[in-house]
Amino acid sequence: MNIMSDSEYQEFRKKQDLVMIDTYKAMPLEELIQLVDESSSFVQGQLEWGGFDHDDMYGPAGHVRTLELQRRALNEVRGRLLRLEHGRWVNLNGKLVQD
Repeated sequence: MNIMSDSEYQEFRKKQDLVMIDTYKAMPLEELIQLVDESSSFVQGQLEWGGFDHDDMYGPAGHVRTLELQRRALNEVRGRLLRLEHGRWVNLNGKLVQD
């Protein structure tokens, strides 16, 4: 059995996080927005219900961390493809992307 040390696992998680961010950034913008919305709703529902496993929710690869990575990717994509005008996201042609 091969067990990682804490430092090896932390390094592994950093690499996995970068892979996941790159995967999310490669998604079409609308799909990524929908994924973030769904993940956010799931996390919020689990927290309101209160019947969740702590490691599944808050662990290094838990739902909260996954949502953080999705949001980070979304912010990077938006920053590259969109701009904020009057509190609304528009594409580089000025077309409204999300209300």
